[in-house]
Amino acid sequence: MKTFAIISSVVVLGGITAYFLLRRNTKKVSELKQDKVEKLTLHYVKEYFVKQGVSIKDNKPVMFPIKESNDYGIVFEEGFKYFVLTYYNESKEEILEDNTLIVATKEIDSNLKDAFGDKEMIILK
Repeated sequence: MKTFAIISSVVVLGGITAYFLLRRNTKKVSELKQDKVEKLTLHYVKEYFVKQGVSIKDNKPVMFPIKESNDYGIVFEEGFKYFVLTYYNESKEEILEDNTLIVATKEIDSNLKDAFGDKEMIILK
């Protein structure tokens, strides 16, 4: 009987822990700004960074694709590619999460394709 009580307690605690971990991960995604566009252009990307008004002395505007297995908790919609527009702080060596936009798009323009080439991230100036 004691074994049953112990096993039941472990299962209940495991379920509660899993619930809070999953809830925390989905909260992370909902806190990030998101947008969906038909075609992501270099003009759209530059306009986003201009509107942010973040000092670019230590903070470099960067863009990178999100892979299907990602830490953002994003579930990919069929036919869409996902990109992150954010700032990288060189002195702290970290991404600024408060100025991050996740963009879902069906395609990117030729200027962005050329800028990426075979790189995993581009730094915009």
